[in-house]
Parts: sequence; structure tokens; C-alpha cells
Amino acid sequence: PRCLVEVLGQTLDGRDLHMLRIGSPPAPVAPRAATGKKTLWVHARQHPGETAASWWVDGFVGRLLDGEDGVARELLKRADVFVIPNANPDGGVRGHLRTNAAGANLNREWAEPALDRSPEVFLMRQAMETLGSLDIMMDIHQDEEKPYTFISRTPLGVPRCTPALREGGRYACP
Repeated sequence: PRCLVEVLGQTLDGRDLHMLRIGSPPAPVAPRAATGKKTLWVHARQHPGETAASWWVDGFVGRLLDGEDGVARELLKRADVFVIPNANPDGGVRGHLRTNAAGANLNREWAEPALDRSPEVFLMRQAMETLGSLDIMMDIHQDEEKPYTFISRTPLGVPRCTPALREGGRYACP
């Protein structure tokens, strides 16, 4: 298979936080230094009201899993992709627009996530730190006033960005 689903842990309301490991074959969450492949990280729906981000992830993952897509096949020869399709399941179920079960805006929790306030970010950071360097990191968002989804500037506190990302300008690591 090109994709395996892993549970990183549980949210405050006890829901699973899912991660898709996509590759040829899918790579484990383990230090990446010796793999020779790039590491791509994508997460969406930190703000649960940004539902169009789910459609973006659906299209992105669908293309990566399309065995007939030559671009996807070539990408997966060179990179492993780790996707959190819904970073805030509690907020979505509760009908929140921007916060999780504790009332935390996950986009603002990256510097110091805590299991009792933002386990979603804590678990994502933990996985990122295990992977080591990230070559690409995308945080997918949507705004009700814009007719499209967008990729947000990498939040403060994302661990182990490569020097190239750190120096990359507007959409780089802080």
C-alpha cells in the first residue's frame, strides 16, 4: 500500500488524532537522516470551521494515491509525506470555528503545547521531532472571505526545519 493510517494519540474529548503516512512504501515515524528521501509534512483544520481545507487535503491525498499519476509516483520515489487531515476533531464536533475542546486556538499553541490544553499540537510536534528535519511543511487554511484555501506561514515553534526553509522567505520557518 502507498498509505497507512496511524493514531498519534487522543484529543481532550478522547478522539483519535490520525496521521496518514504516504510513500512508496509508507515510511514509519522515525528519524529520517539515513533515508535519502525528503520529508513533507501537511496538516489541516487546526481551525475546525475552515472546512474547505478538508477538500484540499482530499484532493492532495487522492492525487498522491493515484497509481496512474506519474507526477505522484515520481514524488513518492523522492519523498515521504506525513498528513494530518484534521488537526482539531474536537473543535469540529463541538461546532467551534477556531478552537479545540479547551478553547485553545491551535495555531497559537506551537511554541509551548501542553497535553492538558493542546494535545493535538503536542502530538504533532512530537511526531515532527521524531522525524527530524522537515523539508516542506504546509499548514492548510481557508478564510470565509476568500474563494480558495491557502497555506499559512509556518507557526512559531515548529521543530527542526531545515536551514533552507528557515532562510526561505515569506513561507519559511521563523
